[in-house]
Amino acid sequence: METVSVKEMQAREAALFKSGLNADLLMENAGRLCAQEILNDYFRPFMEEQATVFCGPGNNGGDGLVLARRLAEYRVPVVCYIIPPANGEYKELVMRNLKRAFVCHVSVKEIDNTATLKKAAAKTYVAVDALLGLGAAARAGGGLIQEVIDIINTCRNIVSIDGPTGLGMDDARPYLPRPVRANATYTLGFAKKGLTLKEAAPYTGRLRVLDIFGQVRRHCR
Repeated sequence: METVSVKEMQAREAALFKSGLNADLLMENAGRLCAQEILNDYFRPFMEEQATVFCGPGNNGGDGLVLARRLAEYRVPVVCYIIPPANGEYKELVMRNLKRAFVCHVSVKEIDNTATLKKAAAKTYVAVDALLGLGAAARAGGGLIQEVIDIINTCRNIVSIDGPTGLGMDDARPYLPRPVRANATYTLGFAKKGLTLKEAAPYTGRLRVLDIFGQVRRHCR
């Protein structure tokens, strides 16, 4: 299995974007592939258990919004909760997918306190951690993020997108006091070095690498 550091992954993405890769298409591909894995792993036909997607304000949250929309297309009861950005302005891709979720009648609620999250967690069959992604260790704070993680960790089945929030992807060291403890982690593009270490196993659960670039490389030629 090929592994990369966070900086190496960021450099590969930057090179692909420079060569013409469409970032919107890449996010769509990531969310679609993650949704398909969740459907394959957890949902049987006509199953009506709830999926709850916990999104952060950045691109990891954008992946979660796409994922939620894709699950809804398969008639999975899904609800999203998103942490708003500190400056009140979502990134362009995240805002675009918030609008798409609205058009597709996917419920997305901003998180201002955790009272409603506890009720949602009690009904949740699959919880999706799309809070913080690549490079989050350098900029993450605690507070609300940690409160949301603690609620996610009470859920029955937990899936992390790219890496468990709170766990360093380079070294498997927690950068928050209590990281997400996922049953499965779908890491995007390439396996991140830290996620393959034995110390990461209690947090990642089953680690699966999704080739989000495979179907979009042709757009870079």
